[in-house]
Amino acid sequence: MPERSGWSGARDSQRLYGQGGLVPGFVPHRRGFGRDTTPMFHYRGADIREALARLRREEGDPYDALTLRFVNPATGASLFPTLDYRAQLLRPGEATRFKRETASTLYIAIEGEGVTELAGQGFEWRANDIFVVPPFAWRRHLNTGNMDAILYTVSDAPLLVKIGQYRAQGRLPDDTVAELAP
Repeated sequence: MPERSGWSGARDSQRLYGQGGLVPGFVPHRRGFGRDTTPMFHYRGADIREALARLRREEGDPYDALTLRFVNPATGASLFPTLDYRAQLLRPGEATRFKRETASTLYIAIEGEGVTELAGQGFEWRANDIFVVPPFAWRRHLNTGNMDAILYTVSDAPLLVKIGQYRAQGRLPDDTVAELAP
């Protein structure tokens, strides 16, 4: 059996971890010097778009629409111990309910256009725009375009969970506040 001397980048990432729920048992799943980091570092945009397209007919979450969470394929945990990565699809005309959480979230508009209402103010975005939602600010997203909108997100929620400080709330249709996460 040949000895594995190292990784060959994106090819290994896709070859070894490209299918969810299937993890090879003959290779180490640790990369680099960090602890609890993911062995897969390349998540192809085409694969993400395809996976989101397969979910288009699902109802999704009222606060985040359709989301995919990028996870460590060997453990199912966040990609990094302190950061969470996701892709979010908003269909044309779709609007999420208001949500707030103790985590900070960076958004990158990959496709489409929309408005994020944040702390009572509207911020328009379109492909290639970047914006940040600070901790515990009420926010909701609206797709104002005639095509799907895709947002990538990076959040520090895993760090806050680890130190016992993560909390999320959402507004119900009657404007009462519901606890979404303790």
